[in-house]
Amino acid sequence: MVLPKGFKHSAEFSRKQSIRNMGNRYGVGRIPVNKGKTGLWHHPKETCKKDSERVKQWHKDHPEFGFQKGHIGYWKGKTSPMKGRRRTEEQIRRNSEAQKKLYANGYISPMKGKHHSAEVKKIISIKHYRGGYKASKIRETSKRRLLGHELLNKPFPGSHGHHINRNQIVFIPKEMHEKYRHRLKNQESMENINEHVYDWMLGLPVRKPKEEAQQ
Repeated sequence: MVLPKGFKHSAEFSRKQSIRNMGNRYGVGRIPVNKGKTGLWHHPKETCKKDSERVKQWHKDHPEFGFQKGHIGYWKGKTSPMKGRRRTEEQIRRNSEAQKKLYANGYISPMKGKHHSAEVKKIISIKHYRGGYKASKIRETSKRRLLGHELLNKPFPGSHGHHINRNQIVFIPKEMHEKYRHRLKNQESMENINEHVYDWMLGLPVRKPKEEAQQ
């Protein structure tokens, strides 16, 4: 018998059906034959290769939905639906409990006891800390989110972004940025560091700080 589309069984019928199936292979208390076993079902290597090639071809034919190397993906030029949203206290609590339970059950992080090499750290710094996701999150959640981000040069390894004013940023060596204390609200300190930044950009010898020159 073919049931009409949208037909639903009554609650009483569903209850009786559940009791009737308790002794069947899908009933309560039955243990699946493959429980705790792995590697029972797998595709031949040829089938996996064909599936992989078919998926790659689909991504080439539909680049707007792809995430292959060198492609930003579907969200290019669009606003993320999560922008401006924050997790609730309940979500944070549940995530924290889930993580604690995970490690309590014996989970070991794949990075435990391992360390990134200097080359890998350099790549991560360029990709994520200079214009990547982490940099955007830092800008979004910091007081500097009210400042502009007009870049006057490109970031380079070991560089810091310095606001020469409220809108324009120049990437300068980290040592220079940390050497001269400054803040936008203090005009004198900004003039002091900007003098050294302009000299560095023009390739001129960097002047000594005013404090050292007075001594």
